[in-house]
Amino acid sequence: MNIFQSVVKKSKNYKIIIATLLLFLIFLSGFIYESYISYKGELHRAEVETINLTRVLQEHINGSFKSIDLVLTELQKVVSNRHDPKWLKKDSLNSLFLERRLSLPQLRSFKAVDKNGEYIVDDSGLVNTVNLADRDYFQMLKKTNTDELVISKPVISKRNHIWVIVLARRLVDSKGNFDGIVFGTIPLEYFKEQFEKLDLGEGGVLNLLDSHMTIHMRIPWSESYMGRAIKARDYMQKFFNSDELFLVSRSVSEVDGIERLYTTRKLENYPFVVVVGLSTKQILESWKKRTTLYTVSIFFLFTFFLIFLFIFLRSQDQLEEQRNQAIQASKLSSLGEMAGGIAHEINNPLTIISALATRTKKNLLDKNIPIEKSFENLDKVIVTVDRIAKIIKGLRAFSRDSNGEAFRYKKVNEVVEMTLELCQERFRDNGIEIKQYLNPDVEVHCREIQIVQVLVNLLNNSLDAISELPVKWIEISACDLGGMVMIRVKDSGKGIHQDVVDQIMLPFFTTKEVGKGTGLGLSISKGIVEAHEGKFYYELHEGHTSFVLELKKYLTKS
Repeated sequence: MNIFQSVVKKSKNYKIIIATLLLFLIFLSGFIYESYISYKGELHRAEVETINLTRVLQEHINGSFKSIDLVLTELQKVVSNRHDPKWLKKDSLNSLFLERRLSLPQLRSFKAVDKNGEYIVDDSGLVNTVNLADRDYFQMLKKTNTDELVISKPVISKRNHIWVIVLARRLVDSKGNFDGIVFGTIPLEYFKEQFEKLDLGEGGVLNLLDSHMTIHMRIPWSESYMGRAIKARDYMQKFFNSDELFLVSRSVSEVDGIERLYTTRKLENYPFVVVVGLSTKQILESWKKRTTLYTVSIFFLFTFFLIFLFIFLRSQDQLEEQRNQAIQASKLSSLGEMAGGIAHEINNPLTIISALATRTKKNLLDKNIPIEKSFENLDKVIVTVDRIAKIIKGLRAFSRDSNGEAFRYKKVNEVVEMTLELCQERFRDNGIEIKQYLNPDVEVHCREIQIVQVLVNLLNNSLDAISELPVKWIEISACDLGGMVMIRVKDSGKGIHQDVVDQIMLPFFTTKEVGKGTGLGLSISKGIVEAHEGKFYYELHEGHTSFVLELKKYLTKS
């Protein structure tokens, strides 16, 4: 947990993690949107399927009712004239009914009964003693004065004991009085055989309902549903009273509790609707499996990526820690190389202070020497102490860990001045001239101590390289390149041998004697400059060895 917090708390890592999470949220939003579109697509496909299926069923059922009604209209006229002596005999009527019934495969029988419910025509040709006066459709036609087709609720045939629906028309005598009915029966088994061939999927349903929501036929088949009335929802009542031909809805069935997508379509000229419902669970099953698979895959991929990112950031932090340690070690190495010069740098002012203090003491004892001389000596002591303090301040700043230091705008000449405070005595002792060509107005956005470290590394390398040469000088210059500042450190050396130029920036590569260098100076310097979004490189300039730092004037870092 502490390791995790240490990784996340770092500003750079925190930004990367936030950016990663934002990208994931964008990707997740896209996935959710795509899943939603896919979800709507599955429902739309099922909706189109149910619409097309109800259209086919409507045409089929409507055609069956219409063809039966046409024959019933014909037989109605024939039977209504049965009292005419010139008309057909009973056997001939039976044969006519049989002939018409055989032309309609969906029918089981054509029959007619008189006003008392007694059979007068039977296409089977048998004597039928069953009375139909108690049937609802008989009583309905007996009471009405209009000539219209009546379709009964599902009933069990009194003769064959099977479920049928009856299509009947009214018979009248010569005075227009009720004289019986002519009817045809459709066994519900016929619809069952026809519609069970349809693939409605698991949980799918097909219903034929009248305007009172009475079930006339249902697939899956169950006799317990036949003739059962179900409660009409408000939207169904509105649909029955509207001019709309079909209605698409989604609800939970009160019959079996399954949620379905329904299309309800009216039959033309008949008070019936055909309803096809597909289970939403079945419709969305493939979508759910696909979405679940994608969701789990995304979860594991994201988890794996986060783990990988954490390991990567942790390794980068460790590399940075190692780099910082190397930078600090390089600083200490540079301090070690400068130790003699720094001791001399401090020892000389101390000698001056000691001499001035002794002289001032004698002056104060000698009344012939004006007091002003002592004040002059003390002023020189103060100046010399300030010089020592400045050197020590520079040493303390240089030796501390500067990796957490903020980026600030610093004048290049001040950075060079701080660098020379640490090592100019060493160069003076070795007879090396330091030349400066600096514009006091040029400044860069940097971590001052790190740039000082780079310059110290370069100056130490130059000292080691030219200390045995007859002509010894080092030149530090800076020029404004617009958005960049170029700082060049050039010495009197004649350049680096071409064989080693490509390797000098590599860690631990050195041409110095054993014990005189770590081989990290140039590689660390290059890393520091690149961390400042700059460039660091070697070039032969005017025939002399030179290293160049190109630093930005303005950085986005803080």
